[in-house]
Amino acid sequence: MESDPVVSDKGSIAILQSSVFIEDALHYRTIHHKIDKRALQVYRAYHSGPVKWLASLCIVTIMVLAFFEYPSSLSISADYRYRNHTRLLSESPPCGATESVEGACLLFFMAESAVQVYLIGWKRLPKKPWLILYIATVLFSLADLTISIAFLCDVNSYGFTLRLRRFFRPLFLLISSNIMKKFAKSIKDTLPQIFAVLFLLFLHLFTFGMIGTVLFSSHSNITNISSLDPDSQTAYDDFVAAENNAYFHTFWSSLINLLVTMTTANHPDIMMPLYQYNRFSAVFFIVFLVIGNFIIFNLLTAVVYNQFKNQWITSMQNSLFRQIVAVRAAFIVLANSSRQSAAMGQPVVGKSLLRHVIRNTNIPSSKLPLLYSQLEPLPSTLLSWKEFRGVFDVVMQGPLMKRKRERPRSQQRVMRWLQNMVQHKLFAYFTTLVAFCNVLLIVVEISIDPSQLENALSRLAYYNLIFACWYVAEHLIRLVGYGLKEYFRSWTNLYSGVLSVAIFVMELLILFLYSTPFGSGLGLVSAHTFSIMVRVLTVLVVLRPLTIVSYVPALSQITTMLLDLLKNLRGFIGILVVVYYLFALLGMELFLNTEARLGAGTDAALRCGTYENLTYFANNFHDFAASLVTLWDLMVVNNWMVFLEAFGRAHGPWTQLYFVAWWIVSVVICLHLFVSILLDTFLKKWQDFHPHHTRLTRRHPQQRSLSPPQHAPLEEPSSGWSESLEHVQGFDVHTLHRDQLAEPQDGDIICEIINHGDLYLT
Repeated sequence: MESDPVVSDKGSIAILQSSVFIEDALHYRTIHHKIDKRALQVYRAYHSGPVKWLASLCIVTIMVLAFFEYPSSLSISADYRYRNHTRLLSESPPCGATESVEGACLLFFMAESAVQVYLIGWKRLPKKPWLILYIATVLFSLADLTISIAFLCDVNSYGFTLRLRRFFRPLFLLISSNIMKKFAKSIKDTLPQIFAVLFLLFLHLFTFGMIGTVLFSSHSNITNISSLDPDSQTAYDDFVAAENNAYFHTFWSSLINLLVTMTTANHPDIMMPLYQYNRFSAVFFIVFLVIGNFIIFNLLTAVVYNQFKNQWITSMQNSLFRQIVAVRAAFIVLANSSRQSAAMGQPVVGKSLLRHVIRNTNIPSSKLPLLYSQLEPLPSTLLSWKEFRGVFDVVMQGPLMKRKRERPRSQQRVMRWLQNMVQHKLFAYFTTLVAFCNVLLIVVEISIDPSQLENALSRLAYYNLIFACWYVAEHLIRLVGYGLKEYFRSWTNLYSGVLSVAIFVMELLILFLYSTPFGSGLGLVSAHTFSIMVRVLTVLVVLRPLTIVSYVPALSQITTMLLDLLKNLRGFIGILVVVYYLFALLGMELFLNTEARLGAGTDAALRCGTYENLTYFANNFHDFAASLVTLWDLMVVNNWMVFLEAFGRAHGPWTQLYFVAWWIVSVVICLHLFVSILLDTFLKKWQDFHPHHTRLTRRHPQQRSLSPPQHAPLEEPSSGWSESLEHVQGFDVHTLHRDQLAEPQDGDIICEIINHGDLYLT
């Protein structure tokens, strides 16, 4: 039996230090923080789950305040014409309501930054630019909040309407996530190449804008073209001149309209007047779109994909370096406290000591079996650095491990037949087919007679009642066939089961509260309420057949990959949130009072295709929620020339730069980055999904045993179950390009540890 080679006092500190370093490695954190006992206890508490949840709650709260602050988004309609009639509150929150919540969040951020400074020490603070920015943002926000409260929340009292602290709120979200900071740094390093292509795009736009202005501009004053005689040549020339004035009258209008044409939003509207006059004018627009839309835009995608990938690999290389440095630091701390290292003249760590460290380290339970599978088969009881790292490499770089339970078979013949039927794939296909038939009947019946949604005695009501009973019967059969525990282990069963119960409950409510196909109900609800209930029921029925995704292997693989992608692209989604937040606030400050200049009573309402004529009044910047939706509509770029024209007419042509800037940031940069990341990660995930999964079972005598030692914190399987352990292909943005990362040099690792200042090598 291996004895514990650690002296008590020194060993307890060494175990604590080593455990923290391993946790740093698991989360790709730096080791440059204090390592005395008290500081490490504070460090673990700071990185604990409850503190992180509280920090996330404060970040979400302070960002959501924009929906409640003046101008409030608390109304049903986004259209300013109906907002006063659909307000959820009679007036905006009183002064001090949102400010007190914001102040509490800022005080928490101040305390958090103070803890971070304490943990790293003042001498390391100048090397932490993100922390310095975090502290500066908190202090500025507190100062700006104090000014607002001093002037009783009157945003006009101190000379301007900008509450500047609101523009700094996204920094709290950005700084809180290491992945978001990596994305931000990679995007920043990719911007020079993006700007090079954008400059090429600007040259292309500038050149064709000048050519278009020279060739197509006209100084005709004719505006009423409906009264012209189409048979007159003079009238025809005046007609073309008047039409061209709308697009190429000035260089600025040519530039803006060609920019919109490059997004295909107003194509072929801008071309048709010229094309009707001269068919050869189409060559101008064809060449313009081929170069701009089909060449430069695709070139931009290629540049973004290549450059961002290289920058991201560089960032991941730094993360890998920090991870290995943390593992090496854990090894050095344990080796320095071990008597065997001194006796053997080289750094070694005993197995029992490492088991003790593992038990005191917050390692996900899904990784523990794989960890012990690497530790226990090692022949020596003393581990060198290479063996020590090998134990943790398979956890930090390899797939996860999970138990695979084989369902117990019933001894009764009928129950065994029922189990075989329920677990057979044909049963799954049949139940999905029934759900599709239900949806098909709804589509057919609504197409024949839409009023059936309002009629409780219609054929549709009969069909829905029959199918609701079948759904309940189906899941009762599943429950018996799978057993209670195994039934609730399946997400497919839970999804379809919850929907089936909801459908059945909705049918019961309709049955007893309104009326039924077989007679009158209690009549407790109105016809309008009944209509809403039937529509909700129809939506639930439409969602029911989506379980086919889990039954078709190709769909299941693609869906799993997409879910993993979305889950691991949270950093980039956070960048999009930051961009939306900033532009929404800026749009509110620029265009807050636009209704006086854009209204249904203006002359523009009589012109086809204008903001007023299309009744786009709900697309505005009068509150934060409306601004977000307007920015989304602009990012889609369909009809975005309507916004350019309307807001340029209301506030001057230079305000169109705001919309052009939003198009560049959201579409040209962010969406191209998103497509590049999505393509890269999807291809990598697809390649990793298809190799054969390594299955290691307890029952195979030639396989390496994965059973942990007796003291491992793993739950033993229940009796009657046959169990095996299998690899589950994991996915993490840190490991996406792991095969392309270089192994850090041992000398660089040692130098980084020496630079810590509090770690000593022996």
